[in-house]
Amino acid sequence: MTEELKNTSDKHHCRCFRINPTDIKICKTRLEEWGFEKQPGGEEDHGQIFGLRRRLLEILQIHFKVMPNGIIESELEPPPEYPGAHLNQIHSYSPHEGMSIILNQIELDYTILPPIPDSCRLPKIIDPDKPLKWWEMLLLGVAAVGIGYLILQIFKK
Repeated sequence: MTEELKNTSDKHHCRCFRINPTDIKICKTRLEEWGFEKQPGGEEDHGQIFGLRRRLLEILQIHFKVMPNGIIESELEPPPEYPGAHLNQIHSYSPHEGMSIILNQIELDYTILPPIPDSCRLPKIIDPDKPLKWWEMLLLGVAAVGIGYLILQIFKK
C-alpha cells in the first residue's frame, strides 16, 4: 500500500477506510441525508474534498472527511460548542468500529486498508469531565474581568 493511498493513522483519527473516488459526491449526499452537516464555524483544510460532522450525544460528534483519493479521515470528539474539550485532543479518538456501520448504512462500498493500527483497534477514550459550553466560558471570562476591575478600583483608593 502506498503512502498516497493511506496516510498513517494517529491516535485520534482513523484513516483505515477508503471509498472509490467516483463515489465521493454520492457519499456526501447520503451522509447529509443521514443527518451529517458542516462543522459550525468551518473547519481546517487538510486537503479534503468535504468534511461533515454528526452529533451522536450532547458531548460527542463524529467528524468525517473524505480525501481526493477516497481515504476517509474520521474522529470522535467533543463538538466545538464545548471549546475547552474540543480543542483538547485527549478527548478525541478513532471511530474505527463505527465506520463500517456508517458506510453500510449509507450503502457505499469500501475497503479497509491494512494494517489496522492499535489506536483504531483499542482506542483510548477519555471523556471530558463537566465541560463548559462556549457561552459559559465567556461568562466566566467577563466575570473575571469584572472582579479584576473591582479589585483595581478598591486598591486605587
